[in-house]
Amino acid sequence: MNNIVIYSSKPMPGLETLLAEIDDAEVRTVDINQMKDYALINPSLMLVENVDLAKDALMTNKFPCPILFFGEARRDFTVRSEGHDFIVDPFKKDELLVRVNALLRIKAIKDKLERVSTTDDLTGLHNRKYLQERLEEEISRSKRYGTKLSCILFDLDYFKVVNDMYGYEWGDILLKNIANKLSAMIRKEDILTRYGDEEYLLV
Repeated sequence: MNNIVIYSSKPMPGLETLLAEIDDAEVRTVDINQMKDYALINPSLMLVENVDLAKDALMTNKFPCPILFFGEARRDFTVRSEGHDFIVDPFKKDELLVRVNALLRIKAIKDKLERVSTTDDLTGLHNRKYLQERLEEEISRSKRYGTKLSCILFDLDYFKVVNDMYGYEWGDILLKNIANKLSAMIRKEDILTRYGDEEYLLV
């Protein structure tokens, strides 16, 4: 579901209705003064009706989604986001929809790249890259709050024999099945990763 948020100094029911035509989109208008609280809404795309009123929020935040600004392209402020664009106001319906869909595609591609870069293709578990990032966070949290942190590293005995006797396809099936069984057994807050060929690590 694409969460499209219009940050505006005035109600914009016509724009909401127009954007509601986009497949799989939820659209809402929020007061532009609440732009700094964007994380509470978790937008997929932000539309900003008044650039001047948004400058303070733009200077102090890095937004995890693209932004579409209404008005002429400007260079007098910095935008830290996943991408941004400008559209003149009043806008043409077709041009607006093209620009909005292009920015939503940027967000979808970046999200997919993030998932692919931290996920093991075969098992669907997190990979070592994800583990290294999260382990640093968990160690830091453990030190800060004085809590215990446990890591379990285990591997499958005689896995090479399975590959040699039955072939790599059966080895892959075994790895997937074990990953599924482990995923079903762990708690929500646990971090399960594929650490190596036949190695798994649980934090």
